[in-house]
Amino acid sequence: MKRWFEDDWIRIDPKCGRPSSKPSAVFLSLFDDNSSVKHTFYPPKTLYHPDGNPDGRHGIALPPIAQLIE
Repeated sequence: MKRWFEDDWIRIDPKCGRPSSKPSAVFLSLFDDNSSVKHTFYPPKTLYHPDGNPDGRHGIALPPIAQLIE
């Protein structure tokens, strides 16, 4: 988000106008409009429950952060 703001959005010609909320709304709408992005960042809670996802149909949860660091 920071790179997009500093490298792209901030350089838009002021004559084009840039309401402060529109670019953020466009960026954040990706999380609602794209089901793949939404599932990546907001997977169903059953993904983390072994009884609710025994076959991995909701995806596979990442291991705990300590294990990832190792």
